[in-house]
Amino acid sequence: MKFVFSMLWITWICLYSQTAHAGSENLTAALTDVAGKKICDRLQNRFRGLQHQTKDKEKAYIGTLWIHSCQITYDNNQQDTMTLDLGIKGWRWLNKEKGVLGADFSTDEFARFGVDVVLKGQVVASYEPGTKRLAFWFKPTQSPEVEFKASGDVDVDKESLWGTALAGAATLIGQSPDTQADEKLASKGEQRFTDKMSEGFSAAIDFCSGRVYSSLGQPDKNTLFNKLSEQQKSAYESVDLAPSTFLLFGPYGEQSQSLELLLKQEKSEEFRSRLVCVEDAVTLAKAYMEGTDRTPEVPGIDTIRESSTDGAVSVGNKSENCPVVVMFAADKSVKKNALFQFKVQRYDENKPLAVCE
Repeated sequence: MKFVFSMLWITWICLYSQTAHAGSENLTAALTDVAGKKICDRLQNRFRGLQHQTKDKEKAYIGTLWIHSCQITYDNNQQDTMTLDLGIKGWRWLNKEKGVLGADFSTDEFARFGVDVVLKGQVVASYEPGTKRLAFWFKPTQSPEVEFKASGDVDVDKESLWGTALAGAATLIGQSPDTQADEKLASKGEQRFTDKMSEGFSAAIDFCSGRVYSSLGQPDKNTLFNKLSEQQKSAYESVDLAPSTFLLFGPYGEQSQSLELLLKQEKSEEFRSRLVCVEDAVTLAKAYMEGTDRTPEVPGIDTIRESSTDGAVSVGNKSENCPVVVMFAADKSVKKNALFQFKVQRYDENKPLAVCE
C-alpha cells in the first residue's frame, strides 16, 4: 500500500517544530498525536493505481484506488497506539473467465468496489540527533478489519446459453449470477487488502536534506537510513487503458507548475491525457462511483504539449497552481486498449527541516 507511506513527510515537520526539546519519554506519545491527524490530511483524496499482468507478462495499471476518507482514534490508556480507519473506493477493468455454478462466464467491464479498513497499531520512533535522521514504524497490534464490497453487479455474459439458464435457475435460490461474480471479486479483494495491511508500514526522513524514504513492512533502522542516501528517481509506469474508461493518479506536489507529465507510446491507440486539479478529480471520482457515466467531464488545467529529449511527449501546466492529478481516458469510439507509459517529473526541491552544518 504505497499510498500510505509516501505522504508522511509533513508529519515530521509538524512534530519536530513542536517537540524538538521534549523529553524522550514523551516522543512516541507526541508522534502519535500529531502523526494521526497529519497522516489523514495527506492520505485523504489520494488516487493510486491497481495493476494486472499483460499478455507480455508485464505489469500495467488497469484500475484506480481512491482514498475518500480517513479517521484516527486514540487509546487514552496506551498513548503510543492509534487506530486508522480508511474508506477506499475504486474501479478496475475485468476481462477474464469467471466460474459460476459450474459454468464459465466472460466478464468484460469495469468493476466498481468499496473497501473499509480498520487497522490498530503501535507507533514507534527512533531519532539520531547526530545525523538528524528519524525512523518511524506503524506496527499492527491485531489483524486488520477489512470489508470489501463490489459496488453494484459485475456484469456477466447473460447472452450465452449458460448465462440465460443460470439467471433463471438462480432466481429460485435468490441469488443472481451477477451477485456471485461480486462475491468472488470481494473474497479475493478482501484477502489481498488484509495481507498488505497486516505488514504495517515504515518511513525515514533526513532533516538536513528533507529527503524521505517509505516502505511496506518493518525494515530495521539502518536499512531505512541507508535508503535515504540513495538517489530517488521517478520511473516510467505502464498503463493498459481500456475503451470507454478512465484512470486517475496523484496528486503530485502542491504546485502544478513545478512538474510535467511525460508519455511514451509505441502504438497509436487514441486516448486523452489531462492534468486536473485534485478538487476536480474528486468530483469526477464521486460522480463515477455514484452514477453510470464512465467518463464525466471535469475542468482541465491549461496545458502545453511538446516533444521531450527522450522521445516522450511532455505535458506541462501553463497557468494554474494546485495539487495535480493525472487523468487518462478513452471514449467508447476507441476499439482497442491503449498501452503506454507515463511518469511525472517534479522540479521542486526538498526543503531542509533543520539547521545543519
